[in-house]
Amino acid sequence: MLLNYNWTDPDDAALLQLLLNYNWTDPGAAIEWQEFYYNASRIVTYGRAGHYNVSFLDSLPSYTDLNTTICANNTTITTTTVPATTTKSISNNLVIHQATFILLLFISFLMYEIIT
Repeated sequence: MLLNYNWTDPDDAALLQLLLNYNWTDPGAAIEWQEFYYNASRIVTYGRAGHYNVSFLDSLPSYTDLNTTICANNTTITTTTVPATTTKSISNNLVIHQATFILLLFISFLMYEIIT
């Protein structure tokens, strides 16, 4: 049995022979591998840009579902129609921005004339 095998001197050929001799079609094999997966220790590496942290987990943490909460907000989807004056308001904003730009340009020209 693979789960109870202790390696004193790891050898690739011995591991290969052990895996080849294992009865993979045994109905209990899936259960044994699932237990091995859940109980095996793991090395977790995380981080970025060369700054990595390493943690050792004895086994997978047990799954716990999040608590359910009821949303107190009353969310409703409302549809609104775009008014016909939207194009006019956009063009009004454009005129305001153009006038502001011209005014700032004129002020900078006056400041240049005063300094020189």
